[in-house]
Amino acid sequence: MTARQLFTDKVQANRLQDRCLLIFATTTERSVLTQLDLFARFDAEIAVPNVNTQAELANVLRESGVFTDHDQQRAISEIQDVTGSTEIGVGIKKILTGIETAKQDQDVPGSFARVMSRAIAANRGQQ
Repeated sequence: MTARQLFTDKVQANRLQDRCLLIFATTTERSVLTQLDLFARFDAEIAVPNVNTQAELANVLRESGVFTDHDQQRAISEIQDVTGSTEIGVGIKKILTGIETAKQDQDVPGSFARVMSRAIAANRGQQ
């Protein structure tokens, strides 16, 4: 069953039961939803901008509850050392995934810095 068929079947089943259905979808490729003829089925689109500055990244790290202030500073410093820039330019989903990945390592800030440095390089086309 394709994603489109699954989505359509679920919507139809809820219509028959006279119930509302709330679906959140995240994507960096809106064109895929359009190609699958799914984009028009959503009532709203909420754009979420990239995390672009070190201050924004520090806020995300602080709110995650995973990093101490020292760990935040260390991770951000290591990212800047590796990338040679203070710009982040990464989506929130990649950052949250990076945090979850880093939690699996003993060196959480170092692991996070490595993951994010790769994501930043990929966004810049530098892999």
